[in-house]
Amino acid sequence: PSANKIVQRLGTVKLQGQVLGFYNDFVANASFDTALGFVATDVNLKTKTDLIHAAYEGAVRTNAFQLGKFLGDESVIRDVTMNGHVAGVGFLPPFARGQVTATVPSIWLNGYRYHNIALNGDFHQQSFSGHLSVNDPAVRLVADGHVDLDREHQDVDIKAKIDRADLGVLGLTSQHLTVATTADVKFKGVQLDSLIGH
Repeated sequence: PSANKIVQRLGTVKLQGQVLGFYNDFVANASFDTALGFVATDVNLKTKTDLIHAAYEGAVRTNAFQLGKFLGDESVIRDVTMNGHVAGVGFLPPFARGQVTATVPSIWLNGYRYHNIALNGDFHQQSFSGHLSVNDPAVRLVADGHVDLDREHQDVDIKAKIDRADLGVLGLTSQHLTVATTADVKFKGVQLDSLIGH
């Protein structure tokens, strides 16, 4: 989809703050109240002809922003509340790459609303390499590694300490199964019945 179609998904935008520069190279130190939720930024954005080549750097804060609707696909991610710093190129997952540091009080992913997430690392297309900690009622863990969710790869290589994970609540099993472990895992696939690895 074109940049114009994606931006139209925001609906009416109420802007408070200032945006300095040109339509294709600007700094936005502002808050945006949109049809998809709230976003506050202190970001430099340089767009080319589309969102695939857009470059960005700065701080971003969201409150229940419907990121899945903005991207046009709610199958994996829906809304997110976060505070972070990001630097990268490309907004669409198949093309995005950069670095991120964030605290995430709330995010809806794959059918479950996670709370209290902190991450620091690099993203490239649909993969992430770095550090993650989660302190959620259904899962408490710290992990370092690499996750690639691209349909062609679906590689996971993680070292983690899981204090508690209720796999049923997380939607990973049909019944409640709580686990606690230290793990060094390497596998391919994201469905339990198609995993290959150790």
